[in-house]
Amino acid sequence: MAPPFAHEARAFVERLLLHRDVGAVIQGIDKAGRLFGSIVFHKGNISTELLKQGYATLVSGQDSRSLDLECSCILCVPEAYSCMLCVFVP
Repeated sequence: MAPPFAHEARAFVERLLLHRDVGAVIQGIDKAGRLFGSIVFHKGNISTELLKQGYATLVSGQDSRSLDLECSCILCVPEAYSCMLCVFVP
C-alpha cells in the first residue's frame, strides 16, 4: 500500500520536473554506502517544494553534510502545516 498522498506527490513532481533540465547535487555517501544528495531545478530544491506542498515530512539526518539542506527544509514545514496540506491534515 502506498503512503498517504504518494500518487499526488508523484504527479506534483512529474509536473515540475518531467522533460525539464534538472541538476543532481551529490552531498556524500551514508554509512550503508548509498549516495545522498539533492535534485535542483529552476525553482530551487525539489525537497523543499515537496515540504511546502505538504507532500513530504522532514526526518532529521545523522550526517552533518546534509545540515544546510535540513535547515532550509525546516523553514518550509510551518507553511505547509499552517495550510493543513496533505500529510499534515489531522
